[in-house]
Amino acid sequence: MYYVFATSCFLSAVTIGLIAQIILRWTATYASRVPAQLSGYKVARLLLDGSNLQHVEIEQTPARFSEHYDTHRKILRLSRDTYHGRTLPAVGFAAHEAGHAISNEHLVISRIIRAFAIPSANFGSLAAIVLIVLGFMLQVSQLALAGIGIFCVVVILQLVNLPFEHAVSRMVQARIVELQILDEKDLSELRRVLHAAALSNLAAVVYPFAAIYDLTISSIRRIA
Repeated sequence: MYYVFATSCFLSAVTIGLIAQIILRWTATYASRVPAQLSGYKVARLLLDGSNLQHVEIEQTPARFSEHYDTHRKILRLSRDTYHGRTLPAVGFAAHEAGHAISNEHLVISRIIRAFAIPSANFGSLAAIVLIVLGFMLQVSQLALAGIGIFCVVVILQLVNLPFEHAVSRMVQARIVELQILDEKDLSELRRVLHAAALSNLAAVVYPFAAIYDLTISSIRRIA
């Protein structure tokens, strides 16, 4: 009975993460057809400078959907597509992460939430997978159950974090209007992207599963 419950929780958590990832990718694909006047880097820079955060640097990272704000080094990291892109997804993802930098500098609660949300999304799911795989390989059910428990906790933490993520997106919208960074036409389409960007941490918990799946498919194709 306990194993059935654990399996149900695990599958539910994976499903929630996959739904978030599907929404994120679908929105990015749909909105990428709409060009933007400014690049993701430029929008992020304008938002930061307009909030007296000239000291926050912006760096480029190679991985896709790897946007995040490094609270310790005060660096906003954007993927190559977001950094150079002149599309609404690039602008939306860059603006959302810039919003985290802004809120982190001015709100103590933001620092506390990000201190738990980001590490759990980035490392919690990977650690859970390692434990689950080791548990099955070594036939140690306790390890597998521990991995399942960790993964479910990670998803719960991201669900709790969702209202804060949406609050950041709303704040960014207000700042974009205040600073007159985009016109009204682009802003109306950008709202959808910003709300999707709020799901990025939740979607990140299933990235290791997606990576393993892609690696497996690639290996099968090479063998065939």
